[in-house]
Amino acid sequence: MILSCASVSNNPSHLWQDVESLAAKKRILASEDVPPIISLMAAHKSSAGVQQAGCETLAILVMGEKNQIAIPANGGIEVLVKAMGAHESSAGVQKAG
Repeated sequence: MILSCASVSNNPSHLWQDVESLAAKKRILASEDVPPIISLMAAHKSSAGVQQAGCETLAILVMGEKNQIAIPANGGIEVLVKAMGAHESSAGVQKAG
């Protein structure tokens, strides 16, 4: 994976800004990491940290044109809605979702 949930949770507010090169940003946006991220979120529903990191990562990946199709096609909208519903008291999940 180009972005991992761990990397997002370590620096959620500045991750995208920390990616300095245009080439790196293009690689991130062209990545095919959507299904594993959605699977990870589905497997760890009770972890607010995983849900927040997953939401933040998908928010970055959706900036890539093909991911705008891949995220909903792989159940991304449903997993985001479930994350927000399961973690209503988590400001991080609510903000990221």
